[in-house]
Amino acid sequence: MNCIEADNIIYLQNRKMKMSEDLMSKVTELQNEVKQLKNALDGVVAQLEAHKQMLNESLNTILQLRTHNIMLQKNLNETASKCKGFEDEAARLTKELEEAKKPPTQAVSSDT
Repeated sequence: MNCIEADNIIYLQNRKMKMSEDLMSKVTELQNEVKQLKNALDGVVAQLEAHKQMLNESLNTILQLRTHNIMLQKNLNETASKCKGFEDEAARLTKELEEAKKPPTQAVSSDT
C-alpha cells in the first residue's frame, strides 16, 4: 500500500467519522425537538382535560337548574290550582252571604 492509498483510507475514515458525528448531532437535535413537541402536546392535552371538566360542570349545573325549574313549574301549577279552588269557594260563600242578607219573602195571607 502506498502513501496515496493510505492517505485516501485515512481521509475516508475521517470523513465517515465526521458524517457519523453530524448524523449523531442531527439525531440528538431531532430527539430534543421530539421532546419539546411531546411537552407541547402534553400541555394541550391538559388544557383539553381542564376544558372537558369545565364543560361537565356546566352541564351538571344546567341539568340541576332545569330540574329546579321543572319543580318550580310544578309548584306554580299546584298553587294556581289551589288558588282557583279558593276563588271558587270564596265566590260560593259570597253568594250564600248575599242570599242570607236578603229579607225573607212574606207570603200574603188570605184571612180577610
